[in-house]
Amino acid sequence: MSKWKNTTHEFGLIAKLLHWVMGLTIISMLAFGFIMTSMPPGPVKWNFYYMIHKSVGVTLLVLLFVRLVWRWINPTPMLTVTGFMALIARFSVFVLYGAMFTMTLSGFIMSEAGNYPITFFNLFTIPVIMPLDSDISSMAARVHSYAAFATIGIVCVHILAALFHHFILKDSVLTRMWVRKKRFG
Repeated sequence: MSKWKNTTHEFGLIAKLLHWVMGLTIISMLAFGFIMTSMPPGPVKWNFYYMIHKSVGVTLLVLLFVRLVWRWINPTPMLTVTGFMALIARFSVFVLYGAMFTMTLSGFIMSEAGNYPITFFNLFTIPVIMPLDSDISSMAARVHSYAAFATIGIVCVHILAALFHHFILKDSVLTRMWVRKKRFG
């Protein structure tokens, strides 16, 4: 079996890479966003920090679509729990994807409707395709802010659930998402 693709028992390297890169980037973006918004106004804040935040946000949105396509064309490993816990596990995946979409899309809409261009790592500018609408931009900003707090809670629950599976249930939920080296000998 290919180490790149998922099996019914374990995630493949691509799924693991997407999981960890996106997870760590989302946590970093949340911290970065709170630091960035608490900074005093100025050119460094607007031209550097916001550019980095928006560029990484667009990257996360693209990776989210890649992750969904990869999930669609690969089997998902079987759940290690049944009944109500399986229902919660499926629901939590739905909530995590919803949070990722809400954060990235609300940030994008906030910039677009506010006529704030998104300069992707100073390489190119994503054209503004929405008409200027301060009401929509303000609403997207509120959604982005509320979603940030919700995402923090969701990520904490996700981490606690993984630890619960590992230390209490002693199942493979956490370990099958690790990238392990093959042992020879």
